[in-house]
Amino acid sequence: MILNFCMIKSIVKNLIKNKIPLNSLNYELNLDEKKSIMQGGIYSKYLSSISKLSLNELCILFRTDKASMYENIVYDNEKKKYVKSLIVGHNYGRYYEKYNKKNIKNIVEIGSFLGCGTGAFKCFFNKSKIFALDINFDGNLINSKKIKKIHLDQSDKDQLKKFIKKNKLYKNIDLISDDGSHIDEHILISFKALFPSLKKGGKYFIEDVTKELTPKTYEIFIKNKTKMLQRIKSIKIFKSNISAKTQSKSKQRYLIIIEKS
Repeated sequence: MILNFCMIKSIVKNLIKNKIPLNSLNYELNLDEKKSIMQGGIYSKYLSSISKLSLNELCILFRTDKASMYENIVYDNEKKKYVKSLIVGHNYGRYYEKYNKKNIKNIVEIGSFLGCGTGAFKCFFNKSKIFALDINFDGNLINSKKIKKIHLDQSDKDQLKKFIKKNKLYKNIDLISDDGSHIDEHILISFKALFPSLKKGGKYFIEDVTKELTPKTYEIFIKNKTKMLQRIKSIKIFKSNISAKTQSKSKQRYLIIIEKS
């Protein structure tokens, strides 16, 4: 059998990561464990402390761009090497945490990617079940019994409907977060398929909307130029911290929160 480069890279990484520390995203994190190992064989009993953190603090901890700021290892094309960077985030966490987490039982997250946002959600909404949707979970190493990872294409309305039916989620979802492909057509397909399954008063979050990159979504929800907006109690719009002022070559991004009537 001929191994391709990606397979060889994966094998080598798995062999060396137990002896040589790599980027923390290469290691599994089980959020159901009550303690974590520290240097010298000492255990950190973190549950009590982590439960007191704000969602923004958790987003910083898990290094998701929902945070106000986070650090990451990135490749510098000019220096031709990996560097540690401090990055301005969207600061969306503060808007999610406004809602009473005791009342939120079911969360649907579109675009789990590496699981950073999923981990933050799990620790903040600690009584909730999280349905993490994505087309690929290869690099997603954050696990919990309360996190259900589901391979799903958000642009496929039939897959979305089957997901709702299989998990008995019709009118049983408290919060939906769309941080997926950020493509107009995909956003609107997902909204039409999933919004009816929100409970009364449920919230639908659409992240990173821009006038330039998602013009249809921008027109519908920010300019309110459509008749598709039915069964909606309110639409709230917030500016992301990411704009041309904080990130080069970036457009102003928005978070949209739609509440079901």
